[in-house]
Amino acid sequence: MQLPLNFVARQSIWALDHDADPVFLKHASRRLRALLTLDFSAASVSRIQHWLDRQRTLRVQAGRALYEHAQDGDTLMLLSFYLAEWMGRCVGSPPSWSLLALESGSRTCVVHFPEDHASGLGMIKLPGIVAHVWTTEGADLAASLTQLIAPIDLRALDRSAQPLKPLRADRDTAFHERAHALDPVTRSAMWSARLPMLEPGDPLSDYFAAQRELFERGNFTCGGVIQAHADLFKPEYVGLRVAEVVYDPANLLRYDDVQAIAKVLRQWGEAKNAEGVPPEALAVRAHLRSGTSRMLSEELPLALFGYPLRICSIWVDQEHLPDGMLSYKGVPLVIAPEVSRHAKLLPHQAWSAEFREDWLSAGQERLGRRHSITDMMAEAREQSRQIAVRLLMAELGQPAVAQTHMDAGVHADAPADVPAPATARVSGLSLKFTAIALAAMLLGFIAIWLVTSS
Repeated sequence: MQLPLNFVARQSIWALDHDADPVFLKHASRRLRALLTLDFSAASVSRIQHWLDRQRTLRVQAGRALYEHAQDGDTLMLLSFYLAEWMGRCVGSPPSWSLLALESGSRTCVVHFPEDHASGLGMIKLPGIVAHVWTTEGADLAASLTQLIAPIDLRALDRSAQPLKPLRADRDTAFHERAHALDPVTRSAMWSARLPMLEPGDPLSDYFAAQRELFERGNFTCGGVIQAHADLFKPEYVGLRVAEVVYDPANLLRYDDVQAIAKVLRQWGEAKNAEGVPPEALAVRAHLRSGTSRMLSEELPLALFGYPLRICSIWVDQEHLPDGMLSYKGVPLVIAPEVSRHAKLLPHQAWSAEFREDWLSAGQERLGRRHSITDMMAEAREQSRQIAVRLLMAELGQPAVAQTHMDAGVHADAPADVPAPATARVSGLSLKFTAIALAAMLLGFIAIWLVTSS
């Protein structure tokens, strides 16, 4: 299971906050939390220093190596993740972890703080700092960290034993304002019309009645696409299709984090047999392989990823995507657990300009050129019109007239002031009456079907 380092760090911090074992750090000292009381206070850094000094003393007395990567690597990373979160709370930015490639061809773990505007922290090899303090007598962990965030006066952070306040979730709080600033016509495109042929018992049928309140009262979060209808990856307009997504209710993960989790779930669903699938994932695998079952914000077992995640079946309205396709590595969602178990794809009309540009660029990279949902819908309407005209003319026994009439409308050499032939005018007049009659008959059939099926 390959997951981003950033997610491993996030689930480890969540485990510390909720007195759980970090799923991906199996060799980390299980007694570490109780011994150090890792409560994100300034005093906790001194407790880490004392623990490292004690470990060094005991190992010297026992004649052991001061640091053994096979045994101590997970504990080193857990302390590094914790200290990064502590620093992030000091500077007001969530830590972002990644692997940095070195000239030697190896890689090292680094952390940076993208929203830090005060101290200007760059990339920090925090595990290296912790390892140095671990193995070097007289090394001062608190002094090293204080030097990194020098512009922040740690003495002003309440009492030394007072835990720092948790970082707020990185929510797109402006999408409501962007939506309300739209003109009424554009805003009306944010609501999907219920499909007339949708089965009444389908759990997704309730979405259409709940979507407005869901949007108005909901919060933003990042989602990852596990699987979706094939039409949602093609530059053709088909309307609404269903997709399966995984999302983070707390919105502390990034798009690449949730998309990596979605990839793992997709692999489990596509596996030919269940031998390599964890027992806790068998129900999700059965759902993904079904093609007809629905999950509405169902919790994934904590044993899978060690972090609270939810899986949800959603409607993807192509009109809510700037190029009508699932082009990016993740999807912006709106959730409101107190209102509905549904999740709504955030319409592109309420996206930030930066995210819309990233989405369109990703689609251009995939298909070689940019597509527009507006052009896609116009092309679909024109194709439908041409098909309807041809079918109608064939029904009237006048295929040649129909083809001639259509060709006349697009002939490049035809003068603009030349009137249409009399036969074309008569055909056009009868076409209107016939189209009205067929439309009335179709509406009557639909009404009869709705009454008999209710």
